[in-house]
Amino acid sequence: MSKEALLETLKRDPARYFRNPANVVRDRRLTNRERAEILRAWAQSLEATADMGADAASLLSQLQEAQATIEKTPERRSG
Repeated sequence: MSKEALLETLKRDPARYFRNPANVVRDRRLTNRERAEILRAWAQSLEATADMGADAASLLSQLQEAQATIEKTPERRSG
C-alpha cells in the first residue's frame, strides 16, 4: 500500500486503526502534517455524530490535546 493510500485509509476511520489520539502523535510513519490531517478527520467525524455524550466530549478533548502537541513538536522524520 502506498503512503498516500495508507493516509486516506487512516483518515477515513481513525478509531479503527488508533486506540486513542496519542497513538496518532506517536506513529513514526507519519509527518506532523499527516498526523494533523488524521486528527482533524477524527474530530470532524466525532462532531458529526448526534450524540456528544461524556465519552465523545472526552475524546474530543484528547484530540485537541494531541493537535496541540503536534503544533509544539518539531517535525520528525517519517520512515
